[in-house]
Amino acid sequence: MKALVSMLLISVLASMVGCSSTSPDNIWGSTIEKSGGKRVTTTVSSTNILAMTPMSLETAESATADLQHQCNGGRVVNLTALRRTTFLLVVNIERLDVSGYCE
Repeated sequence: MKALVSMLLISVLASMVGCSSTSPDNIWGSTIEKSGGKRVTTTVSSTNILAMTPMSLETAESATADLQHQCNGGRVVNLTALRRTTFLLVVNIERLDVSGYCE
C-alpha cells in the first residue's frame, strides 16, 4: 500500500510540471526577414479546466486587435505566434505570445 501511495504521489508531481510550445515559423523551416517598422508584441492567456475549455477564438483575435492598436490601426506584418501550455493537475494554463512589425 505504501508503494502504491508513493507511485501515485510521484505521478501527480510529474503531471504538475509540463510545457509544450509550437512556433509557426518552424513549420516551413525558413527565416522571415524583419521589416523596418516598429516591433509590437502582445500576450494573452486563458485557463483550460480538464482540457475541455481551450483558448477561445475571441481571445486569440484580441491579440491581433491589440497589435493593430499598437500600430495605430495600421497594418501588421511578419507575425510570429508562440503558444505555450503549462499543465497543473486538472488545469492547463494556455499562453499565446504574438509579435509582428508595423508597416
